[in-house]
Amino acid sequence: SVTVTCPSFGERRWVSWEDWSVQSMQAFYADCFSGRPTAMEPDSRTPGVHTCQLTSDADGLVAFRILVDEDRQMAMYPDHAGVLHGPDPDGKDQAWRIEGSKNATYEVTLDMTKSDRTKMVSWQQVGAQASLTA
Repeated sequence: SVTVTCPSFGERRWVSWEDWSVQSMQAFYADCFSGRPTAMEPDSRTPGVHTCQLTSDADGLVAFRILVDEDRQMAMYPDHAGVLHGPDPDGKDQAWRIEGSKNATYEVTLDMTKSDRTKMVSWQQVGAQASLTA
């Protein structure tokens, strides 16, 4: 971390991504672009891991980005290759997209401990039965 003291601004402290991402001071929210964002619950055993449940619409779609402290100017979003970017005010039209069954529930996981930014956001359908093939 770096700390700077200035008479006009006071003290400012910057920390690395690795340190910031596992702090418990901020909260994360899944923003589906309509209504109030959904709070992500921190994993009590693993700092930096947060989960929530999202439900797809009648077409089986869920599009979302992740906000820090419900602030849309502090959004995390994927680029075209699925790499997490942010938090920043850019990427207003960028979102992770889940395509599946209509009205299906998905558990979305934000894992800030992953070193690969394409694997920091994942999801799986809740209650989905594995299909058996002969």
